[in-house]
Amino acid sequence: VAQKQVDGLILVGSIFNTICQGAEMPLPGDCEAMSGLPIRNIWQGDYNMNCFHNVTATTNPAIGRTITFDMGQLAKVSRFKMYQRRGNDPVNIWAYDHNNLKKYVIYGCEALTDNMYLGGEIKEDGIKYPTFEGWTKIMEVECYKPSGSDNPTKTNEDLEYIENGDEHEIPLDAPNFRYIRIYMLENWSGGTYAQIGEMTFWGQPAGK
Repeated sequence: VAQKQVDGLILVGSIFNTICQGAEMPLPGDCEAMSGLPIRNIWQGDYNMNCFHNVTATTNPAIGRTITFDMGQLAKVSRFKMYQRRGNDPVNIWAYDHNNLKKYVIYGCEALTDNMYLGGEIKEDGIKYPTFEGWTKIMEVECYKPSGSDNPTKTNEDLEYIENGDEHEIPLDAPNFRYIRIYMLENWSGGTYAQIGEMTFWGQPAGK
């Protein structure tokens, strides 16, 4: 079976008619990314330090909010991996810790609508949070830690697993989607910021 990867999206099939280019698609309720650590870093092939990270300000929490991006084409996605920003000094200092995501929800849709660009809800803290009209909830995700141990304990098995990416299968009954929204619920430190080292998706172009 032929396999091709372009900017983090792997589509499996015998013929590739479309090259998939990831693109940031900020919507109301999305958190703001640091200029030096933008969302596009999560599909540029650096599985550690060159990551996405939100701007660290009390007015810009990531937890309880979203990031949104375009895979470049409609696809039947079968599985994905999320890689953590693990750190290099010392190695793996941030694995299962810091602002790496522990719990989140993946939403998908085929096309963005005018209502999506006009959505969002401002709450009592004055911050705009996402709304999900027109989005399909694909799955809830909790990052797997083989040892199941509480922080700060990290076993060799834990580190070996997370270095290779936290892998999850997409439910078979999930619809085709092109646009992805990551609704961030909890990080490993219990704080309000978020970072993602890399995300890779496997699947079949729709109609193939």
